Amino acid sequence: MLVSAGATWRFHRLLGLSLAAQGLVRLAAPSFDLEDTPEPVNLFTSAPASLRLLLGLEVRLGDPR
Repeated sequence: MLVSAGATWRFHRLLGLSLAAQGLVRLAAPSFDLEDTPEPVNLFTSAPASLRLLLGLEVRLGDPR
């Protein structure tokens, strides 16, 4: 399940500073295993939750405001 929120601060008529946060909680536990060996080897298991922060510069082309 993904949850996201963001905002933009417009400091110029054509420019804005954007900040967003995204949180993710897994509903299933996928893993990648190598089973060709005598004993199975776990190559990757996803984390139970993650957080991503985004920062960006927004250029507003053709915005009449």
